[in-house]
Formats: sequence, structure tokens, C-alpha cells
Amino acid sequence: MNRKAHTEFAGQVRMNQQKLASKLRKRFDYIVCGAGTSGCVVAARLASDRDRQVLLLEAGGTDETELVSDPNSWPKTLGSDLDWGFVAEPNANLNGRAIRYSMGKVLGGGSGINVSTWSRGHQADWDSYAFEADDVAWSYEAVLDLYQHRIEAWSGVPDPQYRRKRCRACTACSEATSLCFCPAGGCRVGRVPALSQSEWSHDGGEWGMRARR
Repeated sequence: MNRKAHTEFAGQVRMNQQKLASKLRKRFDYIVCGAGTSGCVVAARLASDRDRQVLLLEAGGTDETELVSDPNSWPKTLGSDLDWGFVAEPNANLNGRAIRYSMGKVLGGGSGINVSTWSRGHQADWDSYAFEADDVAWSYEAVLDLYQHRIEAWSGVPDPQYRRKRCRACTACSEATSLCFCPAGGCRVGRVPALSQSEWSHDGGEWGMRARR
């Protein structure tokens, strides 16, 4: 979608939101609390049935701000009105420190203040979910297809600087650990073999992993 089309669409959405907000119904079939990443998806799925009346509630404000649209501004969102400002309990293992736990208080939730980045999640984590749930549908191999062909799908000609090419970490550590390998399907960072000890090092401008089994 080009900039002009995006601006026109955003204007139509804004007008529709104002119209709906001015004539709120007294009853709804579903009320979704929280217009974060998951809440928006749930509400959209429910509202796809035109016979259902869905209300989506969000405590925060609009995401139409440069603090959200410009990923480089993400540090300014932390501790701002866009952040719930949660703080974890002091941790004895961290010398008593209490770590800030930022969560988005804005349309889009955490996706609005997370630098527009995300990660697949570690293979061991997914496999642990599958073990606990006794369901292979949660395993890394099961969700990998979703990552590669739905979430990470792109159109057009891949940029050779970022696609179908070994990343720097992979190049540095593949021989040492047989860990990383970037075929056409994408980088396999996060698929780590069992290691008894490992450490990251920086040598000559390249990051690499030295590991001993």
C-alpha cells in the first residue's frame, strides 16, 4: 500500500471509529478487553461474523504518533503514557534490583513499543511447551512452517544483504557448533544443539560462539 492509499485508508478507519463510538450499543455479544496484538486479532476474528456485535476496549490512546510509527523513537515510549510502567519484584539474584517491565498502554499494545521487532522463540522453549501440553502441535518443528510461510513471508525480490545469506553470527560459529545455517528457508539461529558450556566472544569485529560439548 503506497503512502497516499495508506493515508486515505487511515482516514476512513478514523471516521468509522468516530461513527461507531458516537452510537455505542447497550449490549454486545462479545467484549474484548485490551486492544493489544492478541486482543485486536481476537476482536477481528469475532467481528468477521456480521451477525455478532463486538466491543474492543483499550485503556490507552491512539497509536497515531511518531513514537509508534518511527521505530527509532522507541526509547521515548518507555516510561511514557504509552507504557503501563510495571516493575518486577526485587530479585535477590540480581543484587536486589527491581527490573522495569514495560508493556504497551496504547492501541496495538506491546507491538507499539517493541522497536517493531520480534523473534521466533527458542527451539527448546517450543519443545518444552509440546512436552508439557503433550501435544506435538506446540513443538518447534510444528510451528516452524507457520514462521517461514505465514509470519515471515514476503513478496518481491529478496534483498541480498538480508536474505538467503549467512548472518555474521552464523558464519562465525557454524563450524564450532553446527548450530547456524542459513539456507533459502531462513536463518536457523535459535536451533541450538545440547551444549555443556558456551560463551560469546568478540574477535576482529565478528561475533562468534566458542562452545565445548
